[in-house]
Amino acid sequence: MKFKFLFFLILCSCKIMASDSTLLSVKYRFTFQRDSTDHKMKWNDIMILSITNTTSVYYSLLKHIGYGNMEKKILETAEQNQSLIINGQNPKETGSFFIGNEPEIINIDFAQNEIDVTTKFIDSRYGYKEALDIPIWRVDTAVIYILNAKCNKATTTYKGRNYIAWFTLDIPVSKGPWLFNGLPGLILRVNDDKNQFEFECLELNTPSNATSAFMPYSNVRYIAKKTYQEKKKLFAQNLIEFLKAENGAYVKSSDGTLVVRPNKPYNPLDLSN
Repeated sequence: MKFKFLFFLILCSCKIMASDSTLLSVKYRFTFQRDSTDHKMKWNDIMILSITNTTSVYYSLLKHIGYGNMEKKILETAEQNQSLIINGQNPKETGSFFIGNEPEIINIDFAQNEIDVTTKFIDSRYGYKEALDIPIWRVDTAVIYILNAKCNKATTTYKGRNYIAWFTLDIPVSKGPWLFNGLPGLILRVNDDKNQFEFECLELNTPSNATSAFMPYSNVRYIAKKTYQEKKKLFAQNLIEFLKAENGAYVKSSDGTLVVRPNKPYNPLDLSN
């Protein structure tokens, strides 16, 4: 009943709100496997899908809370004429920055059929744009309930991976987490067939309860998608090599020798070029 009441509020909002006003805010738990060979080690993030009548924006709530905390700390240390130490000994202080969470912001303009992806690598901001790609879905007869909503099953092969999604016709919004779209209802859960990635809806919020943590990136440099993916891979695998490639910076130890680190595992969600 609570879910049906929320859906009623959403329908009412559609009639009175402008196209650029938030219609619905959906909170997902994003579980992901950074190392494709280690299925026991999983990471989590909290993602927000903010939906209007013609657009959506998808981003990490924890990452943006972290950015806010970091900017506040930078101002505080500047006022006190001190240096900001990110990797300090106070876990409560440094953990509040959420450094390891997903930095990408995905804006989709459904009216213009355009995807705009931006990210932040420390102080560098990059992005790319491409045409909206609608997955080819195969709807199944299977049914489950998520948050008391009846959900239908659909499968697809998308961006190099096979996915199983569960969507509800109770909310006829053709959107979902990440880049997923094209079903006749809101996607509440989706995972790949190797169980390396999963998106699970935790909350549905009307505009009055939508988060205000979102901060779009400024001064974004737009580049080709392939170049963007190469930078993202290098940043995830080896920060030292990324800094060297980006601005010629070298990291040295206390004795003056160059710091060299092996590449970390990298398991991107998007396997397409």
